[in-house]
Amino acid sequence: MELVEREAPLALLTAVAEQARDGHGRAVLVSGPVAAGKSVLVHNFADHALRRGMLPLSALGSEDERHLTLGVMRQLVDDAPLDPEDRARAVALIEDGVRAARTRGGEQMDAGIVHGLCTVLLELAESCPLYLAVDDVEQADQASLTCLAYLARRLNNARVLAVFTHSGHGCDTEFRFGADLLRQPNGHRVEVTPLSPAGVRQLTAQHLGEAIADERSADWHAYSGGNPLLVEALVRDHLGGGEAGPRYREAVLSCLRRSCPDMVRALTGYLALGELDHLDGLLDLSPARTTEAVHALIAGGLLTMDGFRHEAARDAVAGAVDADELAALHARAAVLAHERGAGTAVIAGHLLHAGGPADGGVLEEPWAL
Repeated sequence: MELVEREAPLALLTAVAEQARDGHGRAVLVSGPVAAGKSVLVHNFADHALRRGMLPLSALGSEDERHLTLGVMRQLVDDAPLDPEDRARAVALIEDGVRAARTRGGEQMDAGIVHGLCTVLLELAESCPLYLAVDDVEQADQASLTCLAYLARRLNNARVLAVFTHSGHGCDTEFRFGADLLRQPNGHRVEVTPLSPAGVRQLTAQHLGEAIADERSADWHAYSGGNPLLVEALVRDHLGGGEAGPRYREAVLSCLRRSCPDMVRALTGYLALGELDHLDGLLDLSPARTTEAVHALIAGGLLTMDGFRHEAARDAVAGAVDADELAALHARAAVLAHERGAGTAVIAGHLLHAGGPADGGVLEEPWAL
């Protein structure tokens, strides 16, 4: 994916990298909507850091590995060119931390283990400035988050630039790592925003030329909301002779998989309800959480206030939702519509999709008949 309209984030990263090389360590939180290009930005900047004499180390947070105590820290240690003695020390600390967590049944780390692991990295930075990048930090295991927060608080006189990508979709209000990071004097935020219409045109022109960009970029901005992943998918579908075809549908599902649970629930609920009004009642989410999830879906290019951006996006989501789950949502939507006095056509539409065991007996209600 090409970097388009990322001049401001790159300029800030370049400035703080120079400060870190001079011994004034910095921590940066790179946030933005799902699939907005945060990872691409951070990974591309690794080449820039390497050319400036910094040693890139990277790790990736994953929901599938959040149960692995110190898993993200182990990735950083494995990526680091440590001498045998320091590597053995770091591995021993990680193994001690894993054993302690199993014994206690939790991930509250011993302060000595946290200090020891961070010291290994800080000592490495004395010989070579570090560009430390952790992608999807909100998916990191808690023990690693404890270590990374400890490290970030000790960067003032270290030759380290620590960068963390985070889907700033507002659905993780319990996640405090980013807030704590930005309270520090050496903490910075970089916002990665969706592409503007001009940005979509520029990206399209890079792949397909000026004529196609003039012809298709306005529609593709409407279909993608400026989400670079969706724009790239539309380009690939065009090259394959289609419009919003399989690549676009795959990209929509990729965005859905990367979304937080509230976003997934909101999109599934909207698929059943067909409107944004009353969505919180259908999902048993607070109005505030529902609003945050809907705004995140809009920022991520999956929805507008009027619905899905393209019928292919609706089809992709509908194909990925469990049929029984969708039927249950339609049954609940029918009950809620009846209770608020909606028209019979609206209620009947939900009842037609709520048949079978998943309806919870709604079809047997007198008003339903």
